[in-house]
Amino acid sequence: MDVVQPGEEPLAQTTGPVIHTDQSFTAAAWLRWSDKDGDYTVLEQKGTHQAPFRLGNTAEHGLVFTFTSADTTDATVEGVLSGVEPPVDEWFHVAGTVCVCHGTRGTSEPPSKPERFSLNTGGGARESRR
Repeated sequence: MDVVQPGEEPLAQTTGPVIHTDQSFTAAAWLRWSDKDGDYTVLEQKGTHQAPFRLGNTAEHGLVFTFTSADTTDATVEGVLSGVEPPVDEWFHVAGTVCVCHGTRGTSEPPSKPERFSLNTGGGARESRR
């Protein structure tokens, strides 16, 4: 992992994927921002064309956790657009969870897309189900 000094982006990066996005996972971070009005990426895993997931903030939707359908230029983006504005100049915890639940009872094959997304902040949780 390469670590860059604060104020530069990215703060940390790896040479390849570290999360199996075809399995359930949680991405989380403790944050303290001085500005909530920008578009910020806290955590993402780079792909060739799209990031499979992104935990961050947008000026329009507040804290977000999104997931792409494929690593293609025309992939659809789904997830939680929480509407929760992050606090300014105080620490908060944000976590996004993808649950790849088993589809048909008795099979071990996960569905091709996650069935549930959730975003948790100190102010509460937002969840989106298929």
